[in-house]
Amino acid sequence: MVMSKKIILRVFLAGEIIFFVIMYVVSPEGLTAVQNKKLENKQLASRVETLTEEIKKLEDEIKRWETNPFYREKVAREQLQMARPTDEVYYVS
Repeated sequence: MVMSKKIILRVFLAGEIIFFVIMYVVSPEGLTAVQNKKLENKQLASRVETLTEEIKKLEDEIKRWETNPFYREKVAREQLQMARPTDEVYYVS
């Protein structure tokens, strides 16, 4: 009788282990979900790095705008198409 209880408990334990391994691999919250989250994490880290570089460039541009009057004039002339009252403006069509 003691021997049959041990066998039943071992079979039950082995069944539980097999069940949990299958659930870990196959279930939507299992191994595939972990891999998907790792991939998503890598993509988000890449996006954070790209945005950090863009922020750095914009901060550098702001700094140049604040400290360099020639840069401000260049931006006003090129991007805003502004000119001084004494400048001659030629339009090319």
